[in-house]
Formats: sequence, C-alpha cells, structure tokens
Amino acid sequence: MVVYQPFDMKDPIDRQSPQKVEQKGGIKVKRNASASSRAAALPPSRLDMDDFRNWPIATKLGVVQLLVLGMVFSAAVIALVPWLGDKLEQKSLAAIEQANRQAIDMLSVSNQLLESTAQRLGGVLASGYPAGFALDERTSIDVDGRPTPLLRSGETVLNSHFDGVDAFTAVTGAVATVFARDGDDFVRVSTSLRQENGDRAVGTLLGAAHPAHVRLLKGESYTGRAHLFGRDYMTHYQPQLDAAGQVVAVLFIGLDFTAELHTLKERLLGIAFGRSGYLFAVDAGRDRGTLVVHPGEEGSNLLGAVDANGIAFIQEMIERRTGILDYQFANTARGETRPRDKVVAFAHFAPWDWVVAAGTYRDELAEEAAALRDRLILAALGLAALLFGLMSYSVRRWVGRPLSATVAAMQRIAEGDLTVAIEPRGDDEIGRLVGATRTMAARMGEAIADIKTAAHRLVDCAEHLSTTSVQLSARSSQQSGSAAAMAAIIEQMNASISQIADNARTAQNISASSAQVSSTGGEIIGQAAANMTRIADTVREASQAVAQLGEQSQAISAIVYAIKEIADQTNLLALNAAIEAARAGESGRGFSVVADEVRKLAERTSLSTQEIEDMIGRIQSGTTDAVNNMETGVHQVEEGMLCATQAGSSIADIRHGAGQVTRAVADISTALAEQSAASADIARNVEQIAQMADENYQLVQHSAGYAEQLKQLADSLETRVARFTINA
Repeated sequence: MVVYQPFDMKDPIDRQSPQKVEQKGGIKVKRNASASSRAAALPPSRLDMDDFRNWPIATKLGVVQLLVLGMVFSAAVIALVPWLGDKLEQKSLAAIEQANRQAIDMLSVSNQLLESTAQRLGGVLASGYPAGFALDERTSIDVDGRPTPLLRSGETVLNSHFDGVDAFTAVTGAVATVFARDGDDFVRVSTSLRQENGDRAVGTLLGAAHPAHVRLLKGESYTGRAHLFGRDYMTHYQPQLDAAGQVVAVLFIGLDFTAELHTLKERLLGIAFGRSGYLFAVDAGRDRGTLVVHPGEEGSNLLGAVDANGIAFIQEMIERRTGILDYQFANTARGETRPRDKVVAFAHFAPWDWVVAAGTYRDELAEEAAALRDRLILAALGLAALLFGLMSYSVRRWVGRPLSATVAAMQRIAEGDLTVAIEPRGDDEIGRLVGATRTMAARMGEAIADIKTAAHRLVDCAEHLSTTSVQLSARSSQQSGSAAAMAAIIEQMNASISQIADNARTAQNISASSAQVSSTGGEIIGQAAANMTRIADTVREASQAVAQLGEQSQAISAIVYAIKEIADQTNLLALNAAIEAARAGESGRGFSVVADEVRKLAERTSLSTQEIEDMIGRIQSGTTDAVNNMETGVHQVEEGMLCATQAGSSIADIRHGAGQVTRAVADISTALAEQSAASADIARNVEQIAQMADENYQLVQHSAGYAEQLKQLADSLETRVARFTINA
C-alpha cells in the first residue's frame, strides 16, 4: 500500500532566521537580520583580527605572504649567518695564508734575482783569473798575522794581493774574497770586504760550520744570504781546481742588498689584511727566534716568549715550519695591555731560513662577520619589504579587485538581478572565474526564462490535471459499478452453463438408450420378416405371427413415441443452448454452431420418428386386415415382408441418427464443461477488475489532491520566479 504525504507548501526561506526585506530596483531582497546587524556593527575600514576567516582574501594572502617571507628570510638569516661566519673565517684565514704566500713569493723572487746576480758576478770574478790557480802548501805566507799556504794565479801570488778584488769591487760594487785551501778548511788570503773598523777581513777561516763548507770540499758551488759586519749580502762561493783537479781555492763574491732588503721588508709590512693584520718573520737559523721582520719588534728575540696559556708560539712555529697557529698575544707596541686571541698562518722560507707569518686577531674576524650579518639582515628586510609590496600589489590587482568585482556581481545575481555584465581581464583562474560567473548569470537568465515559461505551462497543466482527475474519479466510480454488475451477470451465466451441462449429460444418456432400443427394434423386425416368410407355408402360423406382430407393433409405437419425445427435448435443449451461446458473446460462438447442428439433427430425428410412427400405424392396420383377411394371405404377406424390410432400414437409420445424437450431446457436454471453466475464470478476472477499479478510484482521489497541490506549487513557483530580473 503506497502512502502519499502531502507537500509542505511553506516557503523554506520563511523557516530561516529573522530576515530583513529590502527593496532594490523593484526586487525584494531578503537578508539575515542578525548578519546585517553584525556587519553594521563593524566599521568597514577595520579588520576583525579575531576572525581571520572574515578577512578579505587579498589581506589573508598578504598576511600569509608576510609570515612566509618572514619565516623564509629568518630561516635564511639563521642558516646563513653561521655559515657565512664560517665562510668569512675561512676566507680570512685564506686571506692570511694568501698574504703569507705573497710574502714568500716576494722573498722567493728577490732571492732568485739576488742569487742569479751573485752567480753572474761570480763568473765575472773568475774571469779575472784566466791563468787558473795553484796551491803551494809547503810555502807559507803570513796574512794579517796568520800563516797561509801560497796561492798563485799564473805568476801572481794572491796572498795579501788586493788589486784584483778591489778592481772587481770598483767595477761591480760587490765585494770579493779569495780563499786558499788550508787542509780541510779555507782561509781568506785576499778580500775587498772590510770590517766595521775598516780593516780587511783576511787571515780568517771559513769554518766547518759554514753551510758552504761541505759543498766546497766536494767541488760544488754555494749561493746564499749572509749577514756580514752589519750588512746583508747575497754570497756566492765558487770552488777553483788546479791542474790536478783538486780544489785549491774558492772565489767569493758578496752582493750587498741591505738597502734592497729594507725596501723588501717595508713592502712585506705593507701587505694588509683585516683591520690590524700584519706580517712578521722569525730567523730559524743562527739567530733563532729573532724577529727579522716586524712592524715594531724587529730585532727582538722571542724564542722563549709564551702566551697566557703557556704556549711558546715562536718556538712552535719554528719547529712546525708550516701551518696555522692560535695563541694569545698583546701588541704592546700598539698600547695593548690585554692579550687577545690571535691566529697566524706561517711558512718556512728555506733559502734564508726564515719563518714568515701573517696574523690577525680573531675578534676582528668576528667583527667582519657581524658587519656582514647586519648588512645581510638589512638586505633581507629590504628585499622582504620589496617582495611583500610587490606581492601585495599583485594580489590586490590580480586577485583582490577581480574577486571583489565578481563578489559584487554574484551579490547582484543572488538578489535576483541577472542582467549584471562583467568582463574578464585575462585567461587566468580569476579571469576564468569571472567568465564562468558571466556565463552562469547568462545561463541562469535563460534558465529563469525557461522556468517562467515552464511555470506558466505548469499552472495550465495543473489546472487541466485537476479537472481531468475529477472526471477520472467519476469515471472510475462508474467503472467500478459496471465491473461489479458484470461480475454478477457472469456469475448467473456460469450457473446457466452448469445447468445446460447437466441437461446435456441427461440427453447423452437418453440418446444411448434410444440407440439400444433401435437395435432391439431392428432385431424384432428381422424376426418379423422371418415369420412372414414362414406364413406362406402355414396360415395358422402366419395368423399367430400377425397377432404377435400386432403386439410388437404396439411396443414399437411406444418406442418411436419415446424417440420422438427425445428428439423434441433435444431440439428444445439445442435452442436453449443457442440462446445462451448468443448471450455469451464471442466465447460462445463455437458452442452456438454445435447447438444449431444438434437442433437440425433433432429435427431430422423427429421427422424420422414421425415416419416410423406412420409406418407402424400402417403395419397395425395391415395386421388387422391380415387377421380379418387371412384368406387373402400370400399376396399381403409379401407386402408385409416388403414393409418389414423397409422398417428394418428405417430402424437402422434411427439407430445411426441416435448414435450421431449421442456423439453430438457428448461434444456439447465437453464444450459446456470448457465454457463453465472459462466463465469461472472470467468471473474471477472480472472480480479482480472490479477490485482494481475500486483501488483506481481511491488513487484517483489522491491524484486529485496532488493535482491541487501541484497547482499551488506552480503558482508559488511562478510568483518566486517573478522576483528575478532578466534580459528581455
């Protein structure tokens, strides 16, 4: 059972919170009163910081961008400052090492230049003795109070002979000395080098501790720096061989580069790095620990100096030769009283046996990192402000303004004005949104126009449906009554068919009896014919037979009368069956044809029985005449035989007709049984039709109510659609 609930005709808008109705352009617009009051309570220029969700999108994006930029730049500064500090420290250390390498390179260049010059000058000095050298160890000559072996160059004795060396000095500016071999050492026998007091430095040994001593004994030259009598020289020692290939003498030249070294030191001290970084050099040789280059402590020996942590930093540098060292140092020459952490990069300059160091203070490196950090923070803040400004402007121009215009258009659309016209300014997401809004408004306008038309049509259809429902309700009621009446008629017809079936079964039984009687009559007539044949032999027997025939003819007359009544009854039943078949309509058409055939057969049977009755009457009359006129006998017997033969044929016809009647009645009975079943089905179907008609009537009553509600909804829809303003 379907239960239909009535529609709620209450406007769903009316069920919401209290609303405020405004009139805009002829259109009534409903607003939520509480929302309007809240909006009015807040100044339009002030953002509700407590409700971030109500902020404009451009403001939200700006705040998010500011936060993101702040976090990004903060993270970048936090990550970069230590990294840059390390990099700056590494860079500063690299600068210190670079300054140290630069100093080493400068010393190397100067040393190479001096060595090459000294070696060339050594060749010039050797060329002044083309005769070579010869040593006479057996002859001794006193040189400045010291006996020395005699040394010759050709015929010239070189002991205390100063002309050659003085001439060389006068020409080249370099000093020269001639050494004569004295055992395993070499003694100065001639020189242009003078001591601090002006005396010539002769009569002294080279000494086994001299770095050139071993090389010279092996016949190898030696070039190196030497500090002689308060002056700095680049020296070159060249061994000289006699005719036997033995080292017998050494030629020495000394290139004074004291002034050049002073200039070189100034250049080294001029190498700047950091705020107060400087270079210094320590002698690692004979004057171990002496500062040979320093901006304020040159000449001081700091070999035993230690810092606040007890580190003998000068000694450690000399021992390590190359590397980086941290120690605490106070530069008293600059008025410093508190030691500070200092870092130096040092390397050993082997030709002069110097340890050259470049150093600066750690806090100065940190100052540079801090300054860079401050500059980086300022740059990050400036860049963040610039990016924030650009992004805010971009968001407001490309997002905020188009969205505001779109929101305004959507509000007008929400208020029912579908004539709003907005144009997209690009094909980005905002542009597509604006385009979609314009398309939506246009399609909504088309849809509202269609809805208006459809609503008007719906009103007409609802009215027509309501009228039709009323008519259908009345017709359904009539149909229900007609179906009930039809069911009653079919029930009556079913009862009549059942009665006819019973009568047909009775007729079938009677027909069977008639067939049996006809068979018996045939046998009797046969016997009568045989008796009539024997009449010719004896009249007495014929008379008796005729008397018997009279009796049998009476019985036959009764039988024929019964057959006649059966035929008449069958005719009457066939007529009634035809009438009922006609009432049954189409389904009884076949039964009507059968009933008509049965009726015709009954008529023929009636005619035959009439003929038989007439014949029996004539037989009775003949029998009477035969009894009265036995003497006429044979001729009449022959006529009786002929009549008996004809009677037998008629009885056979009657028997055949009775069989046909029996079969016809059986067919009628079968057809009536089928008709009875069909009529019962029809009765059940008609009963169902009647029940369905009643249910249809109930549904039509509901449909009529729904049609009325649909009409009300259509009127309401038409009223609501009329609120919208659309393009004509």
